Amino acid sequence: MLLDLDKKEIKQMIEQERQSEHNVLFWELFMRRDPFQQVKVSYERDGEKKIFLVSQSMLLNLYSETAGRTIFFLDITEIEELTRRMHQSEKLELFGEMAAKAAHEIRDPLTVIHGFLAFMNENLAENEREQYHIPLLLKEIDRINAIVEDMLLIAKPSAPVLKETYMETIVQDLLSLLQHTFETEKIAVHVRLDRVPLWIDRNK
Repeated sequence: MLLDLDKKEIKQMIEQERQSEHNVLFWELFMRRDPFQQVKVSYERDGEKKIFLVSQSMLLNLYSETAGRTIFFLDITEIEELTRRMHQSEKLELFGEMAAKAAHEIRDPLTVIHGFLAFMNENLAENEREQYHIPLLLKEIDRINAIVEDMLLIAKPSAPVLKETYMETIVQDLLSLLQHTFETEKIAVHVRLDRVPLWIDRNK
């Protein structure tokens, strides 16, 4: 049996599918009357796709006349899938190398920026630190550093590091980033949240 079909079903399917656009190349190959070797062709049925290497040889009688033909189907669906995965793996490996290179390029200037901000944080008065959002900037630099670390570990994802924090803290940090916009647009924001602890990885 071919493709779980008997001879009668195959004949009926050939007639039906030759009149449609389904598996055209497969049936064209099936109807050929000349010998050929290892032609790759796909066949789809009920949403499932199979890939075959098909070979055909002619059967001759004692007078060297064609008496029939033999068609050999080799199912290479799994081999094709493995090949596809290998290519995908190679692409991911290349992407990982590019990400690592980019991460190293980002890390150096980021370290310099962090150093200057840390210096300002230590030497400015508290009201000046708050005015220029130095603590928030340092926190965001740390977040970028965490992203860089993730880029370096892209091929080996790390587990999230859960720490206790509060929604109020997260919202206030976001509002600080938008403070200039709020002041320009004269928007007043009032936040009232219950102080409920959350366990999250804020770098994710």
